[in-house]
Amino acid sequence: MSFAAFIISTGRCGTQWIAAALSNLCSDCITVEHEPLQSRYESRKTLERFNLKKPLDSLPSEVLSHMQDIEAQIAIQPYIECGHPSWSTIPYLAERFDSRIRIIHLTRHPVPTCCSWLTHSAFQKPILSHIPEKILLSPFDPGTRFKEYCEVWDKLIPFEKCLFYWSEVHAFALELQNRLNVPWLHIRYEDMFKNQDISEILDFLNLPVDEKSLSFQSQRVDKFQYISPVWQDWRIIHKHPCALSIAETFGYDMNGIDEEQLARRYLMGKQEEF
Repeated sequence: MSFAAFIISTGRCGTQWIAAALSNLCSDCITVEHEPLQSRYESRKTLERFNLKKPLDSLPSEVLSHMQDIEAQIAIQPYIECGHPSWSTIPYLAERFDSRIRIIHLTRHPVPTCCSWLTHSAFQKPILSHIPEKILLSPFDPGTRFKEYCEVWDKLIPFEKCLFYWSEVHAFALELQNRLNVPWLHIRYEDMFKNQDISEILDFLNLPVDEKSLSFQSQRVDKFQYISPVWQDWRIIHKHPCALSIAETFGYDMNGIDEEQLARRYLMGKQEEF
């Protein structure tokens, strides 16, 4: 039976590379898309709909149309969608595709994830007044879990707000894993990129794992690799117990972080592949 697979993640954790690798290795037997709707998934509003137990048909018409397109696609061959904007739509996707859905939960250490989002100006005042601030999620959004952030939100630096987003997405994913009775794979960015190996994903999707896939090598794909003009001290994560607790669940700790390496990758004037 054919299926639709989706990656749930925060973004800035390698979904572009996964899409490129799957396309390179399996284009003849699977359809691969990376963020086909982008922000049109309306992740913040969809979280509200889910919190209020709104029905499937309450989703934006473009999302519903996209689901119909996926339905037509999986009648031909499996479909996998990579990218983060669909994260809060996963429960609705599970309802729509039921026994034909598979979920890959992709995590990355919170510190480099947040540093990467800062290079995309997340939670930062835009230079031009007509450009809206990039607010990935707010504790005031219905359906968020860590409401204690409401009282201090205006005092937080952008790095801390990115930590809030990271924590909310992964807390949501952990809850869904326990709630949804669907095939579920958790994979860490760090483990996948250590040897540039996607064999675990291929096996989960019942795709052939052969010598070509095991030896697949490619430059990391990131069409939106930016740098930041300012540096924010990542050690402030120690003031965020929710982020620390979730990070520990995935086997991440704050020891051994190479600050110089972080700066070379994400700080303007010190850019280096990382």
